[in-house]
Amino acid sequence: MKINVLEALQNSGEEYVSGEQLSEHLGVSRTMIWKIINQLKKEGYEIESSSRKGYRLKAQNECLTQASLSLLFKDKPWLDQVLYRETVDSTNLEAKRMALVSEVDRILIVADEQQTGRGRLGRNWHSAKGEGLWMSLLIRPDIEPETSFRLTLIAAVSVSQAIEKVTGLTAGIKWPNDLIVNDKKICGILSEMSAEWQKVNYVVLGIGINVNQREFPEDIKDKASSLGLESHEQVNKLELLYACIESYMYFEQGLYNSERLKELLKIYREKSVTLGKTVR
Repeated sequence: MKINVLEALQNSGEEYVSGEQLSEHLGVSRTMIWKIINQLKKEGYEIESSSRKGYRLKAQNECLTQASLSLLFKDKPWLDQVLYRETVDSTNLEAKRMALVSEVDRILIVADEQQTGRGRLGRNWHSAKGEGLWMSLLIRPDIEPETSFRLTLIAAVSVSQAIEKVTGLTAGIKWPNDLIVNDKKICGILSEMSAEWQKVNYVVLGIGINVNQREFPEDIKDKASSLGLESHEQVNKLELLYACIESYMYFEQGLYNSERLKELLKIYREKSVTLGKTVR
């Protein structure tokens, strides 16, 4: 029901929607509408209320909530389940827990905050509350383990293209799992796999994107940045999330389709910041 109310408010744009209209449209009491509006306000939505006119969203929606995520991917066949967590130890750990209790093929988990976010080799990943896009995609691809490396390439190209589409910034790919904007780290990707002999049980693609941070801890402030800092604008996390998943679903066919794989590798080479350079 919360999703339906939020969708009605978004569709109305700057126009007010009366409680009576919402009540009749959704088949619930005006008291229930009032309660749902208050729940949305508590979740961070700026909703203007008028006793004579009704309700309207005051600002463009960019709140990460279960309702906004469900609405974002409504009517899209990409995901079997979308889950929001306000706070989690890490989205990758949450995805692996879900892998044990769910048999669906594709689950997206998005968190507002990670308390113990991780990068490669067990390194910590600074995951400020409300300022970044912290997510994991749990998938069960029909591939052999030696093919799974492509998934990191797919994630890197997808996020790079999404960043360019939403912000206009060019995000280079630093092998094997970092995205760089203006020589500073913007995004990290952590892929983890559960497999048996010639069979992948599941893969978790963890993606952490620095979106609207303005400050970083002392030990990383010279190496890390955010899309907001580099673009000098507030970046809409929902728009960025949608672009990431849309691009990922396109390039995931590179697991099975040779032409799509060629396209993926061509883009990866073009965006690589390490090809032809000495690395250590």
